[in-house]
Amino acid sequence: GYMLSTEVFSEGTPLIIRTLEGDSEVIASKDRYIMIGVFGEVYSMRATTFEKIYSPSNQASDRDPEDMAPGDLFYLPTIRNKITGESKNLKRIRIFAKTCTPKDEAYIYAKPLEKKTKLIRDGYSYMNGEPGDFIACRSNVDSVFIINRKVFEKTYDRIISD
Repeated sequence: GYMLSTEVFSEGTPLIIRTLEGDSEVIASKDRYIMIGVFGEVYSMRATTFEKIYSPSNQASDRDPEDMAPGDLFYLPTIRNKITGESKNLKRIRIFAKTCTPKDEAYIYAKPLEKKTKLIRDGYSYMNGEPGDFIACRSNVDSVFIINRKVFEKTYDRIISD
């Protein structure tokens, strides 16, 4: 699922998004989406990247977070206003998320991590990875990221292995 960051906090608000791989700092804007993954994990994405990868829908997500199995959520996803400290729990907010589908087959290049890894992004955001998680990049978008092992296994099919 996805939603505009401005649907959570007003435009211009500096945010800290608690992701599976670490905290990410972004500014709420009409150019920044909040993505919600298969296990309820959240992360942000620039609109230009979203538009290259996904076809948006105005259809509401059909998965009610209150009906999620206890093992579905790895952690409690939150977005916090960096200035005021106000925190919003995305377990309830995701009710308002819309669905999106990949435009094409989504190819990524990925390799399992062999040791704990911290990936610094944009100079101030970071992603942490554990052995067995994956470091990855998309074939059609210029970005490097870490994917939790369980998310990777549920989301991607392995085509080539080394």
